[in-house]
Amino acid sequence: MQRLVIGLTGGIATGKSTVVQVLRQRGATIIDADRIAREVVRPGHPVWRRLVRVFGRRFLSPGGTLNRQRLGQWVFQHPSQRRLLERITHPPIIRQIRSRLKNAHGVVVLDAPLLFEARLTPLVDKVVVVWTPQTVQHADVVLDNSGSRTALFRQVRRFWRDITTHEPLGPKSH
Repeated sequence: MQRLVIGLTGGIATGKSTVVQVLRQRGATIIDADRIAREVVRPGHPVWRRLVRVFGRRFLSPGGTLNRQRLGQWVFQHPSQRRLLERITHPPIIRQIRSRLKNAHGVVVLDAPLLFEARLTPLVDKVVVVWTPQTVQHADVVLDNSGSRTALFRQVRRFWRDITTHEPLGPKSH
C-alpha cells in the first residue's frame, strides 16, 4: 500500500485520543504533534534555550522544564507574543513532522489539534475532524462554526451579551 497521510484534528474532549487508539490498533503509524511540541521544549534543547532567552526564566518550573500552561496563558493574553512563540516553535516542530513522515509507510495519522492554524494541511492527503455535541464535551458554551462567518459572529455577540448582562460566571455566593 502506498502511503496515505491523514490529518486528524478536533476540539478538546471530542474523542481524538479514542480515534487515534483505534487507528493505531488497525496498524496506522501515529505522529503526535503535541508530543513533538513537548520534545522540542525539553530543557537544553535549542528551542528551550531560545524560549528562555526570549521570554525569560519566569516560565520555567523549579526543575527547569518549561511551564507550557503558564506560558500559554500569558501568550493568549498577548497576541504579538503568541505569534513570536509560534515563530520560534512551529518551524522545528514542522521539521520533525516532515522527517517522521518521510520515514513512514502505509496509513499515517498526523494527530494535530492545530492542523489548520499551524498550516499543516499541505502535508496530509485527507483531513478528519472529530466532533462531538456539547452534552458529550461537557462544555459550558459551544459556538457552532459550521455555518457562515456572520452566523459565528452572531453567536459570539450573543454569548458576549449573555456574559456581560447577566450575573457573573463562577461559584455562587450564599
